[in-house]
Amino acid sequence: SLGIATPRSLALLDSERVTWLDTNVTLPLRAIVERTDVTFDGFCKKIGGIQGDGAFPLRIEGGSLVVRDRRISVSDLRDRLDDRYLLQERIHQHEIMSSLHPGSVNTVRLITFATRSTVELFAAAMRIGTHGKSVDNWAAGGVIVSIDPECGELRGEGFHKPGYGGRTPRHPDSDIAFEGFKIPYFAEAVELVSRLHGYLRDIHSIGWDVAITPEGPTIIEGNDDWEGGIPMVLERDFRKRFLEMCRAR
Repeated sequence: SLGIATPRSLALLDSERVTWLDTNVTLPLRAIVERTDVTFDGFCKKIGGIQGDGAFPLRIEGGSLVVRDRRISVSDLRDRLDDRYLLQERIHQHEIMSSLHPGSVNTVRLITFATRSTVELFAAAMRIGTHGKSVDNWAAGGVIVSIDPECGELRGEGFHKPGYGGRTPRHPDSDIAFEGFKIPYFAEAVELVSRLHGYLRDIHSIGWDVAITPEGPTIIEGNDDWEGGIPMVLERDFRKRFLEMCRAR
């Protein structure tokens, strides 16, 4: 309603039922393959999930279900739905972003703070999937890299979360060097999240996940409990700046 790009949501799913959001009709789960008018390339994620836990791609084609190019049955889908899930349309990212790791939508994490008078960008980072995984989350083995907020370019080395690896100047799969890699539509992404945060000023800080499509930035979600570990690793003066932003409230 605000004219801000977000993925289109198709349905709510759990192990017993599907609720089609275009009609607000709830039916048994088997109905997901009974709508011949639905051809959908999407992504399922838990309503209350974090860190990409349990998320998976799902295509609906002519009454068939496909997960990662493998046809599955309604029973197979039921086994995957261990919680309540949201089915959203798949985001097709900009080819420059896909070059880093085509298996996942590689998102920009922007953290904004609402001060007394304005919304300010606090930190910017790139999250990149690895090893063919369909999520880019740091907790799932992805790489994080700092973004220079002045020019929208990656800077320094990439970091794996402890347990998945260490530092790396290049992507472990695509071998693309991080330093100087320019993010398309970065300034537009900052403007977009700042504008949306302006409508949500009672939330002091928000960590935004933004996908970059060929048409521009698309907001995937905003997190009020954003992952503090990412800017702690990437921002040398994190503690000082964080406390300053809190005092500015």
